[in-house]
Amino acid sequence: MERIHLTKKEKIVLRHVAEKGGEGPWELPMLQVKCALYLLEQKGLIYYILNFDEAVDARLTLCGRYYIEQNPKLKNPTLWGYIEPQDAFSTERR
Repeated sequence: MERIHLTKKEKIVLRHVAEKGGEGPWELPMLQVKCALYLLEQKGLIYYILNFDEAVDARLTLCGRYYIEQNPKLKNPTLWGYIEPQDAFSTERR
């Protein structure tokens, strides 16, 4: 799966959608929720429907379900897995 970086607010909204869909009180102000919903939809993790500025329906896409299944703690990707050791850190002399 591609490396997807999520902000703290996007993680809160993604967890809420995974557990409750678009129902119930949100932990964030509605403006922040709408922004996070839009960004998560652009990343392909959810789809949602708004009605008079209220989230009526929000659901995970297949990609979103897979992302949560593979990354249940929603940790952001790091670069350290891709960086090779530098020669500067080596104690060997050439």
